[in-house]
Amino acid sequence: SSSSSTNTTSTDNNNDNTAKSVGTVGIILGPDVGRRTSPSQLRARLEGHLTSSPDKIDPSLIREKLNEEATRVEQENTEKSKLSLQDLDDAIQQRDGGSTQLTLMYSLCGNVAITAFKFFAYTRTGHSAMFTEAVHTLVDVANQCILAYGWREAMRAPDSNYQYGYGRAAFFYSLLAALSTFGFGAVYTCYQGVHGLLYPHATELVGDVWTLAVLSVSLLVDGVVLRRALLNTRKEAKRANLTMWQWVAAFKDPFTIAVVFEDSAAVLGVVLAAMGIAATHYTGNPVYDSIASLAISGLLGAVSLKMVMLNHEFLLGRPLEQETLQQISSLLKQRGSIDAIFAVQSQWIGPHAFSYKAEVDFDGTWLAAQVYEQYSHEIIQAMERGTLRGDLGWLLPCFSEDITRVLEREVRAIQAEVRAKHKEAAFVEIVPDSSQTAKLALENMKSLFRTAEYNQLTALLQHGNHSEAYKLGCMYIDSGHYEKAIAPLSSCLQKREQMYGKDHPEVAVVLDKIGRVYFQLGDMERAVLFLSRAVTIFQQTGPGEKRLDYADVCESLGMVYREIRQPTKALRLLKISFDVRKELLGSVHSSTVRVLDSLAAIYSSLPVRRAEAVPFLQELLEIRTLVFGEHTREVCGVLLRLASVYQKIGDATHALDTLQRLVPSLHRCYSSNSLTLAKHLSTAGTLYLELRQWQSALSCLRECLDIREKLLGLEHHDVVPTLNRLVALHHKLGIPLPPHWPS
Repeated sequence: SSSSSTNTTSTDNNNDNTAKSVGTVGIILGPDVGRRTSPSQLRARLEGHLTSSPDKIDPSLIREKLNEEATRVEQENTEKSKLSLQDLDDAIQQRDGGSTQLTLMYSLCGNVAITAFKFFAYTRTGHSAMFTEAVHTLVDVANQCILAYGWREAMRAPDSNYQYGYGRAAFFYSLLAALSTFGFGAVYTCYQGVHGLLYPHATELVGDVWTLAVLSVSLLVDGVVLRRALLNTRKEAKRANLTMWQWVAAFKDPFTIAVVFEDSAAVLGVVLAAMGIAATHYTGNPVYDSIASLAISGLLGAVSLKMVMLNHEFLLGRPLEQETLQQISSLLKQRGSIDAIFAVQSQWIGPHAFSYKAEVDFDGTWLAAQVYEQYSHEIIQAMERGTLRGDLGWLLPCFSEDITRVLEREVRAIQAEVRAKHKEAAFVEIVPDSSQTAKLALENMKSLFRTAEYNQLTALLQHGNHSEAYKLGCMYIDSGHYEKAIAPLSSCLQKREQMYGKDHPEVAVVLDKIGRVYFQLGDMERAVLFLSRAVTIFQQTGPGEKRLDYADVCESLGMVYREIRQPTKALRLLKISFDVRKELLGSVHSSTVRVLDSLAAIYSSLPVRRAEAVPFLQELLEIRTLVFGEHTREVCGVLLRLASVYQKIGDATHALDTLQRLVPSLHRCYSSNSLTLAKHLSTAGTLYLELRQWQSALSCLRECLDIREKLLGLEHHDVVPTLNRLVALHHKLGIPLPPHWPS
């Protein structure tokens, strides 16, 4: 879009309009043009506006700038046409291909020499195993030639015919090498072994010196090449922060891995051939020679099949590892511009390059905040002049254009950040999308008035204010955008540390929020780090007026310790939080009850301290009875937990009393055909069984079975356990089984 001039009727405002139009062109044609634009189209559009409204825009004031901008756009479009190819070329060239090439050359030269020696030894001795090894090594020579050519193809830079590059050639030629190993190596050596078993013949033993020499040299050369390949593998694995075997499983370099597999097979093949020849030498039975050939054939077949499977995955388009996808998603969600990520597509397009595509919902409020100051000034001036209605004709197109450019800059920034963290990211495609594509945001705002966008915009504009940054972080937490909350909360933390010092309660409050964010994201190590520091600050300085904040921090850290299975620390912190909340807010406050429930749950899960859960459950029962009433689902849930604890600690009397109170409440809380009622009756019946109350157990389990049989049928997997308990109980009490029950 380009600007149209202000529609005014007063000649006194012409100079102002002309100056404003010049400024508008500066907005549209700023230094951050992102989309591909035809310079001729740009020039035609702008000149068309100039000639259509000469009374409002002075062409002489913007002609020079127009020429400069058109030239700059043309240069930028030329650079953009090369951008994707350069990205992939950089991803390829940044890898150290020299070590892979050197490994291939080592293997090729070594195998050529060994092949000649083995065939010479076979002509001298006639050993079947020696011939098998010679064929094996000859196939390896052919494979090295295939891999060397494949490496050369894979390292080619992208061109207009193959914009994604030639990286997959690595997997294709590695597949060819694997098939040649299977077809010419495994199959033929298997034939040799079977033929030797069916038609055994005595071998000449006069050439055993040659055999021993050739096998020794083969073992030495293959061992040196294998060592070289393993060193290269270890180097690449270290670069990728993986163990060597993890890197091999990831199949990041098919050439080096092919050499590792083939030379490992070669070393083992030499050992097997030596064993077969030695057995034949000492026994005079050529069958051992043929058995060694069959063993080598099986070894080659196993290696080739494994290589085929690995290459097959990448040729079909193997997606990125789940850990890498999670890292990229986390990186995107941490940006303030992104609200959500939808469809994600990824695949490896070469040994050292992958493509990533994600459909993301951009935050319009964040985008608006980037140009708010500039346009608010223009709008305020138009309101003061009384020309806002006419000025909207050029303000809205300019605003839309600049929002588009902000979005384009943000996409490029995201791509650069992903590539900085993942060097193999050759193609990163971010596609704007939204779950409300069919809705107009304006209509949505009219139908549902919301102040969240306004508050978010205010916080974004006042990012230097630590309070606004804190509000923005809390807003992101409330909306579930935990990754986005990290940046504003970290900024707030830094500013509060500068203002108050690192050991101030205001700092501890922010540390609590950051710790909760990491807890929600599953990063327990960082959660413990931030929350422990917050607790330490409160304990050293005294919470003072922030006792509730201290209780919040203790609860947060206690829940983290509960999650990572450190119940002793969790109980200590949750007790502190409970006591403070009970004193300041009262027993029936929702946050107090929440902490009380957590304490009861932790004690109930600890066999040694399970009895300590009883007073907490009793207090929880009293509170829920007071708040919700006697015969309610909330009370029934606590009664079930209390009865279970009584049964496990051996207090049969209180367990029976609790169950007798529970069962009538269950019938009043749930309808007679409720699966939830059946579930609770099954739990109660099981408790009665463990307390040896057979008749009560029979009543609960029979009612449970009737409900589940009616709704699910007797053959359903949820019904079978209850049916089995009832059958055993009928046999114990001597009661005949109903005829429709399965035997």
